[in-house]
Amino acid sequence: MLQRGFPLFRVLGIPLYLDFSFLLILPLLAFLISSNLPVYLELFGLPQDPSLLQGTLPFLLGLSAALGLFTSELLHELGHALVARRFGIATKRITLWLLGGVAQMERIPREPKKELWIALAGPGVSFALALFFGLAREESGALGFLTHYLALVNLMLGLFNLLPALPLDGGRVYRAVLAMRKSYVQATRQALALSQAVAWALGLFGLVVFNPFLVLIAFFVYMASRAEGEAALLAQALSGLKVKNLMTLNPLVIPPSLSVQEVL
Repeated sequence: MLQRGFPLFRVLGIPLYLDFSFLLILPLLAFLISSNLPVYLELFGLPQDPSLLQGTLPFLLGLSAALGLFTSELLHELGHALVARRFGIATKRITLWLLGGVAQMERIPREPKKELWIALAGPGVSFALALFFGLAREESGALGFLTHYLALVNLMLGLFNLLPALPLDGGRVYRAVLAMRKSYVQATRQALALSQAVAWALGLFGLVVFNPFLVLIAFFVYMASRAEGEAALLAQALSGLKVKNLMTLNPLVIPPSLSVQEVL
């Protein structure tokens, strides 16, 4: 998943990539935030400062908020990557794309405790950022809007990722907890079933509230959970097998001098 895109730079030794969809969603998100700036100011209990709504400042605030959101996503994924590194699992790349960020690791840990801590690291970073911006928030002006916005979105990011659906962090936490009491295959199957149910619930809720973005997220969760569940079950089924277990022993050898008619 997300093998395309272009590299930017390395963050703590991990390559950072931008998917092409990021270039579409960033200006769109900036526009949507700037268009609803008065709504956000009212939501945060901030004064309706006329100077914030003039000229290009609304779009610049929207762009800053959107960049802050994706930076928060990057830090969220770095949380996963750094804890995985402590367990000896390298991260191939972190990709920012349409729906946020994805840390692509060399492998998914089969040890429940490792998967649990790696999964919890991301939401932990998001909640820490929410606390930081909440404590540092201003009560007026551009900084007031940005600090309130980043506190809220990081709180929502942490909570959303704890939904019990693969490949979200909550799905991995759920599987890890199950795998402490039963086999990895059983835990994966049970986590996959719950993931599909959560995806359907998200999609139906998105349709009810007329939120196409939520429907898109539900579709992603549904497809990604199926792919990850099937890959995990296949990897577990093939573990321990050697090439000799799959190859044909003593195959029939046909001399090259024979014609096809003679062979048939």
